[in-house]
Amino acid sequence: MGRGDTGRVSSVGQFGAELAERIGGVIPHESYIVVGQDPVSGAGCFMAGGHEFLLPTRYQLEVEQHGNLGVRPAPIARFGPRTPGPAYTRHTRELMAAEGFQCALRISLGWGELVLLREVGGRPFSVAEGQSAVRLIPALAEQLRAFVAAQPLRSARCELPPGVVVLDGSDRPTAVTPAGRQMLRAMAQDESRTDEELVANLWNIACLARRSEDGSAISRIPTAEGWLSLEAQLTGGADPGEVVVTVQPASSVALLPAVSAWFGLTAREQQVVRQVLEGLPAKHIARRLELSPHTVNDHLKAIYRKTGVSSREELMSGLAS
Repeated sequence: MGRGDTGRVSSVGQFGAELAERIGGVIPHESYIVVGQDPVSGAGCFMAGGHEFLLPTRYQLEVEQHGNLGVRPAPIARFGPRTPGPAYTRHTRELMAAEGFQCALRISLGWGELVLLREVGGRPFSVAEGQSAVRLIPALAEQLRAFVAAQPLRSARCELPPGVVVLDGSDRPTAVTPAGRQMLRAMAQDESRTDEELVANLWNIACLARRSEDGSAISRIPTAEGWLSLEAQLTGGADPGEVVVTVQPASSVALLPAVSAWFGLTAREQQVVRQVLEGLPAKHIARRLELSPHTVNDHLKAIYRKTGVSSREELMSGLAS
């Protein structure tokens, strides 16, 4: 299984379908779920699959996919009729079985995961198939990174004010601004989605905000139109689980840490980018960072190559908020 050009596809759905098709020649399956995670916060940044799960099942999957923030998952996890394992809770497995899926192979890709599914009555995933999956992880993880890195390096262009959605402790929306609804449609990249389906994209970030020490969580979302920032915060109101979620074009401050991880920028290259965003010329950057101008220019060339831009003007245009 080669790396191919999976990173060049235009949508999350197309990416997931191509990834599943490529691994299908090695590990047969009937359906799949592909998930991307923010490399800094661990929050979900996209999710797609070959089966449109009902919302109760989707809710369980959204909460469980990234529920253990800060916990490094095992490379693979299997479950089936005779191998319950740790892949999902019993309740989630029951919901999935009701929709026709009884066996799963969950493959960790570092900043995301791929879950292969087999239908009720099908052959469970074997130990040998799990070993094959482990060997494929480096190539699959690189394809995930390449897909995200192929998205436009720019904050999403939008003239709307920040979108706001308020979720109660049971993740039911109690308020949605008009801009919030439009921003959620931009995230979903699907105009046919109902409001209930759109709000489902916030379940994961709301769950993480409730579990975090400071009651907040952030995710940077790659879309075909640029990057969005999804920020959740506990309101501290009468409902202890109430969360307010803000959706808006990602600022340079919010975007740079995640972009640096996806594009593989070094700590020094990130320092150089920050100086570029302040408008400093190479000589001033060299003086501030105690480097030679030649070294700064070498760093800039590496940054351009990794991010796919051709000049500092293009870099500034992409990251400037």
